[in-house]
Amino acid sequence: MYDDVQFALGRLRGTIVRIHGEPSYILGIDENRVMTYTDTTTKLANKYISLDNKGVDLTPIPIGYVNTKRGATYLVRLAKRRWKQGLDQEGIRTVGRSYLGIDYTATEQFLACLKGEYPSFKEATSRSKELGSVVAFSRKWAIDYLGTLFFRGKVVGHSQGGLHLNGVYKYLTELLEEAL
Repeated sequence: MYDDVQFALGRLRGTIVRIHGEPSYILGIDENRVMTYTDTTTKLANKYISLDNKGVDLTPIPIGYVNTKRGATYLVRLAKRRWKQGLDQEGIRTVGRSYLGIDYTATEQFLACLKGEYPSFKEATSRSKELGSVVAFSRKWAIDYLGTLFFRGKVVGHSQGGLHLNGVYKYLTELLEEAL
């Protein structure tokens, strides 16, 4: 993975990677190649694992919609070359209206996004009407209180009288069915 501990430290410290399938915040790496990490939201109770452990997954963590108490915000990775390998707030931007606070990577809502935990379409529809806002039902799909369907932050259809995708977005039908 990494031959040089200092190089690994520069690439991973302060970022989120998966350890044994769970998003984890990297605090540091010592000279013996032992990583110190913690839970992504509470950042309590340091844990330790070898940098070379098979449970350390440095592949990109999928992101998308983050549901908050005020609505859903769509996140994308910035398309630029960066020296950090793990996920951090500087490598992410929002699409459209943001309902996120300043340090949103430390929230339960962001963790739910990283884990792919979303309400069902029916629950999202009901919640969007309660909030008067947008609620996501998958990483890529959301609905608002008027029944407008969003895909990756763009309006693509509506749900009045059943689910309907606008003409140029008909190709998304299969993806929508998978999300339901």
